[in-house]
Amino acid sequence: MSKIFISIVIISFTAAFALGQNFSKADDLHDRGLKLYEEGSYDAAIESFSRSIEYSSSLDQKSSLKRSSLVSEDQSRIMAVEPRAAIAYMNRGNVYFAKNDMEHAIGDYDRAIRILPGMTEAYVCRGSARMIQRDLAGAIADYEKAMKLDPQYIKAYIGRALALLDKGDAQAALEDFGKALKIAPKDAEAYFRRGDVYRTQQTWELARSDYETAIKLDPKMAGAYMGRGVLHYRDGNYADAVNDYTTAIKLDGRIAQFYTFRGYAFLAMNKDEDAERDFARAIAIAPRYRANIDENRTAILKSRKAK
Repeated sequence: MSKIFISIVIISFTAAFALGQNFSKADDLHDRGLKLYEEGSYDAAIESFSRSIEYSSSLDQKSSLKRSSLVSEDQSRIMAVEPRAAIAYMNRGNVYFAKNDMEHAIGDYDRAIRILPGMTEAYVCRGSARMIQRDLAGAIADYEKAMKLDPQYIKAYIGRALALLDKGDAQAALEDFGKALKIAPKDAEAYFRRGDVYRTQQTWELARSDYETAIKLDPKMAGAYMGRGVLHYRDGNYADAVNDYTTAIKLDGRIAQFYTFRGYAFLAMNKDEDAERDFARAIAIAPRYRANIDENRTAILKSRKAK
């Protein structure tokens, strides 16, 4: 075996080893980011996803192999890293979304889509962020792109239904939920979201039925407990409302609305200290809720005095 051949073998092995190390490090950081996100440690999750992106986007910056002819001639080996970066961008975008930072969320979804144009979930995530920004046309376009990529992807139908509802077209929204449930008859989220539409239409029993179906199909569907809690509150069953809101919070303590609505129920029950703790938590999660909380708190207190 010639010395030249031996050198090539060593370089090839070292390059593969370095690339493998980066894959492993990127995956570990990504998994850590997901765990931190689930724990509600958003800033730490963002940092972990950012480091995962750095590792998965290129070879080790300290390695001279990045400049070697072996790596430069075999670009496919570098490009193979990029799907990891796309997923990390999308999940970092989800953390920004949870922090109500839609500009950064959309930026990360854009990056994920540029790397993987066929990444269906990224279009749905970006559509949801655009919907919160009141860019309903952009949101609908993203959901419809996702549908073209995967006609069986029910999240796209659910997302478009919500955007259509925001546009005031409840009937079209219900049609999309119907399409989603034809694709997946036991999808708990589709029932929960359709329940929200029925609730906005004040068809209370249909809403209650969908919420309860969602809970039976998926006892961890936090939003369904929230929706049913709203119906309990409307009926004056404040203790039942608190129970449902509490269950929702236990399932997902990152949602400001859960604390907000439980606070209203506590206030209606004359449990002012409990209410104020919930309001403070809601505002800490989503400061934009402060004005609505102040307005509704005042209305509930006036109602209490009138009784």
